[in-house]
Amino acid sequence: MFLPKAQFRSFLLLALICSIAGLAHAQSGRRSTPAPPAAPAASPMPNASQPKPSKQAASLIVGGEIVHENVYFSSNYLDAAIKECMTWLKLSGVSDVEKGGKMKFNEARERARNETDKYILWFSFVTRTDSFGGMYIDYTEYAVLSPKSTVRLTYGRLKPGEENVLSKGGILTIPNGRNSRASLLLSMKSAARDVVAVLVNGGWLAH
Repeated sequence: MFLPKAQFRSFLLLALICSIAGLAHAQSGRRSTPAPPAAPAASPMPNASQPKPSKQAASLIVGGEIVHENVYFSSNYLDAAIKECMTWLKLSGVSDVEKGGKMKFNEARERARNETDKYILWFSFVTRTDSFGGMYIDYTEYAVLSPKSTVRLTYGRLKPGEENVLSKGGILTIPNGRNSRASLLLSMKSAARDVVAVLVNGGWLAH
């Protein structure tokens, strides 16, 4: 079937316009499209394993404090917790252990500064009072300070009820004193044992 002359001309004109527009678009695209950027080199994955300690503590002086909200809490609980820590250190193979007694962190650093070969194992039991007037451990901070330099060989914080991954495998769960019938004294002695467990499993103690 033949188209009328007017319609045929309109058809040719439209086809010509579309052809020119397509050619111009292709040429324009070739000029403006940048070359794809080179793929960046893959970055190595960080080492997931914890590094081995460069030094180990063979001789320790154990001391610490009890912090109750904004007031120092005085009792014989600290002495019992220090003795518990010393007992478990000796059971773990550390034979040279000495009692340092009550000391704040700055006092522990000063003690370490004056030592020649003994490390200072310092911990702080941060306690709170619940709505019934009972005291509980909110968290326990610890640090092993190097003699002379006072550099922290290792340090950390243990919070009751939380799981702590040990560097040599395993999970350490600190009991939550608020959810048990354990007294503050028993909770402190348990926390002292947990600090020793972390140090032993982390390889920070020489046997």
